[in-house]
Amino acid sequence: MLLVVVVAAIGAAYVLGTKHTSNPATSSSTTSSSVATSTSTSTTSSTSTSTTAPTASCTGDALTGTAVAVGGATGTIELDLVLTNTGAAPCSLVGYPSLLLRAASGMALPTVRVLGGVTFTDSGANAGVHTVTLPVGTAARVAIKYSDVTTGSACPTATSVEVTIPKATTAVPIMATLAPCGGGRLYVSPFYLSPR
Repeated sequence: MLLVVVVAAIGAAYVLGTKHTSNPATSSSTTSSSVATSTSTSTTSSTSTSTTAPTASCTGDALTGTAVAVGGATGTIELDLVLTNTGAAPCSLVGYPSLLLRAASGMALPTVRVLGGVTFTDSGANAGVHTVTLPVGTAARVAIKYSDVTTGSACPTATSVEVTIPKATTAVPIMATLAPCGGGRLYVSPFYLSPR
């Protein structure tokens, strides 16, 4: 009789122990599920980028011009055409200008533009075509070189040269006295910033 009571007591304790230990397991499983759910939530962030607009091309009415004598070897004359940005905003130049010689009367004279083909005094004039950005008040240059040696025909004297920027419609007049021979042949550099 005593054996039966002891066995019964052990069985009851085992059953109670099983029920007692099952509760933490259930609680732990629920907690783990909650953590897993919360960590699975993701957030996204966006990165904004900005671009700088290119500088607008210079126009003829935003530039003023002057001529600066450079020199040259015997029989060769060289000068720089200096173009200053007098507009309200920065602008850029690239390539070669168009040129037109004019006499004192205003009559257009023969003008033959030759792109490069010679070495200019200023190293910047020999650097090739590249974009030149001009903040307000700064200047770019164009070097020109010509022969003053008569070869059978007269060399008309010009008192000004009109400089037209690529894609522009307004020319920049520059007062300069020059008498290129060879039908008004002018060797021309691209726009550049002079180190001087």
